[in-house]
Amino acid sequence: MSPELAGPERDIVVACLAGDEPGAYNIPVFLRFDEAVDIPRLVTAAEAVIGASPALRAAYTRRGRVVERTRAAVPARVERLRAHPGELYAVAASRRIEVLDPTLVRAAVVELDPPHPVHLFVNLHHAIADGMSLNLLLRAILDAYLTGDVTVLTGPASATADQKGRGPTGLVPATQLPATQVSATKVPAQAATLDPWAADPGSSGRFLAALAARRDPAAAPSVTERTIQGRGIRTFADSLAAFVPVFAGWLGVEEVVVSTALAGRSIRDLRTIGNFVRLQPLALPADGSTDYDDLARRLAIASAGPVPAPAPLDPRSRAAGVSVVFDYKRESLIARRVHPGIAAHVVADEGYRDVKYDLHISLYQCGATQQATVTARDIAPAAIADLLAAYADRLTAAPAPSAPVPSVPSGASRATASTIESAHEPEEALRACC
Repeated sequence: MSPELAGPERDIVVACLAGDEPGAYNIPVFLRFDEAVDIPRLVTAAEAVIGASPALRAAYTRRGRVVERTRAAVPARVERLRAHPGELYAVAASRRIEVLDPTLVRAAVVELDPPHPVHLFVNLHHAIADGMSLNLLLRAILDAYLTGDVTVLTGPASATADQKGRGPTGLVPATQLPATQVSATKVPAQAATLDPWAADPGSSGRFLAALAARRDPAAAPSVTERTIQGRGIRTFADSLAAFVPVFAGWLGVEEVVVSTALAGRSIRDLRTIGNFVRLQPLALPADGSTDYDDLARRLAIASAGPVPAPAPLDPRSRAAGVSVVFDYKRESLIARRVHPGIAAHVVADEGYRDVKYDLHISLYQCGATQQATVTARDIAPAAIADLLAAYADRLTAAPAPSAPVPSVPSGASRATASTIESAHEPEEALRACC
């Protein structure tokens, strides 16, 4: 592995090369236009933004046991397609990206049979980008389409300036503008220790054996959803405290091992394209002895401000040894309406099944309503439905929060909430419920 690969980027490249899901770690999205679209102009705008942004031109080359980060020979071409509405899922499925592909961005403008609206399809590989990066890209494409200004999306190493340019067609980057620096509370790195919850090989082994006993090889990859109506806003701590004992009982064990995402993106990196997300494996007993509020604070501190998220305590964080991921967000990283200047909305790709892990539990808290989604591999959907039903019962039976919790993006500490609320685009997308 080349020396420049580090952190989340290296985690995912290694996992892709070692795993059995060559098209995993993709971030696909469809953007539906609810007004008339100049299709050639949209294609040109998308190609201009992708081609002008070095962070989106990354590629990886394998030379024996070494993988080098290189630069794609040519920018990604934006396809122009015609399709029936029922073929959208096939469009996405046929444009999956493997980590050694020559380009790690795929995009297409899809004209559907009238009267259906035009869709923009974008897929990024997670090695070079995360969910916030995708939101930045969509906003930049719509900016270029509406105004002719092309934003050069910088990577974390080069995010010292925002670059914008306007040529005769608005497609040539020219002028550098100073980056907006957003202050953040600096937290000592040692305050982020997660040692009390580190998973040891023994606890991991017992847990994985119990999970393996639940497997049904005849079960296809599945996505199971449940909407949970609550009596107040449930936090990450509330949700994990309800999930752990239910999950332990479902498996018949006393301790579970789950991984949770640490968004290493600092406040000053909110305008930067890259992959900032790491996973932290946690061993959590079902006996109620875990201080979930303290755990939530430590997880938030680990990714706040200019202090980068610590490396996972367990090097198996993206390997098969950690098979359950628990995600919680108060807001969608991608707003349903991406840009205030045009009616373009993100739509779900219900045909997408990304099964990197045995279980991926995603929770989105929008007001008092929590949307729970579980993506599973080799586990019968009926068993997952039972797990979600038991979780919903326990979550709603717990006392409601006594006071509203400040709205903070996933991965940011509560101390930075006021800073984020005062910042401008694209941060307002973080507060849009999914």
